[in-house]
Amino acid sequence: MSVQAFPRLASAREVRREPVTFTQLVGPEQAQYMIDEMKYDHQRQPRPDHIKRLAEAMRAGTFRKLTQILIAVYRGKYFVLDGQHRLKAIVDTGLPQLFAVVEIEAESDEDLAELYSTTDRGAIR
Repeated sequence: MSVQAFPRLASAREVRREPVTFTQLVGPEQAQYMIDEMKYDHQRQPRPDHIKRLAEAMRAGTFRKLTQILIAVYRGKYFVLDGQHRLKAIVDTGLPQLFAVVEIEAESDEDLAELYSTTDRGAIR
């Protein structure tokens, strides 16, 4: 009788490293919490003109639903790496918006910085 080899199963750590995506309706209170408590300290300062344009689109009903908000989880803490302008526009308008939220686990400070660099388009600061 021969022993069949089973394919290697991924560890919990490997599985968690894969992004988890879900839809979330974000209202002004939750947006403010995310801005205050999930801030990534190395992120550039928000641009008021961009927040204003997003808020105008939200008020007009032309803001595109299901845009992505990227959140990194590192050492049990959550960091918004992409989405701060949209969150601030929600706070300004008071209008909830539907997003595709992507959570991914970071394994180090360098990993967190690398994840952020994939979303930072190098705007002039």
